[in-house]
Amino acid sequence: MANDFDMEQLLSAMNDALVAEASQDDIRAIANAYDVPSEEVDSLFHVVSRLHNTLVQIKPDGTFSQRLRGELLSSYDPSLVGRIRRLPARVQIAAILVFFGGFLFFSRFRTDAEVKEVTA
Repeated sequence: MANDFDMEQLLSAMNDALVAEASQDDIRAIANAYDVPSEEVDSLFHVVSRLHNTLVQIKPDGTFSQRLRGELLSSYDPSLVGRIRRLPARVQIAAILVFFGGFLFFSRFRTDAEVKEVTA
């Protein structure tokens, strides 16, 4: 069994060769340069080549990119309501209760001042 370092180096070299579209002979030469049994090299090469052929990079369509960018940028709302909406539900409820409590406190304070003016 080859050590892990040799195996990692072999896989990295095989992957680089596949990305560079090297020939089969070049890949066999790379495989022979490492101290890894040929049975393991063959099975690993099969897996790596299938992954390389399956996982093909696809560039997204321009309209998709623009729509995604618009959605991501439009989700940011710098207003007070937008910032509160991003908070957890418990914090939203607490913020609403504090807001109404402050409103009631100041409205009562104003009512008391008006009552004192009328009685004076």
